[in-house]
Amino acid sequence: MIEILKFIFLILTVFICAYTDLKYRIVKNKVVAISIIVGISLNLIENGIQGLISSAIGVIIPFIVLFILFAIRAFGAGDIKLICAIGAIMGIDFVINNFIFSVFIGFLMIILSSMIDKNTLKRLKNFVLSIFNMFLSRTITDSISPKDKKGIPFAVAIFIGTIVQVISKVEII
Repeated sequence: MIEILKFIFLILTVFICAYTDLKYRIVKNKVVAISIIVGISLNLIENGIQGLISSAIGVIIPFIVLFILFAIRAFGAGDIKLICAIGAIMGIDFVINNFIFSVFIGFLMIILSSMIDKNTLKRLKNFVLSIFNMFLSRTITDSISPKDKKGIPFAVAIFIGTIVQVISKVEII
């Protein structure tokens, strides 16, 4: 029964976050905080201290690893918090696979968006310049002008990746 509640809560969380990211370009802290608390609680009820540890690792590891991507502006803070919430609900194994699915979906969304905007080469050039400048100057700079900063609402990619992962039951790692 707890496992079913976790899946329902997972889908509800990623759906709400995808909706707010698509509509307002924000992942709400309240949704993420509630999801982390409920996820940890459900895992504690289901598996005791081992469930608590699994949830905690599912939050801490993605936060540490993805903070690097946040520092180079490859990910937004809301996206990272959402992934940590998924880790709290489902644990570290699920969240690692979820991240892989989500990045793949996000990559497809970026390609589609670039093809529609017809600016794929410009975006690629700006990305390469950002990486080059970061290593050359050992600082994080932004070579993309503010008017080009559209990005994709990555919570949508996380939502789609989660749905694909849950339906397919595929474990990449």
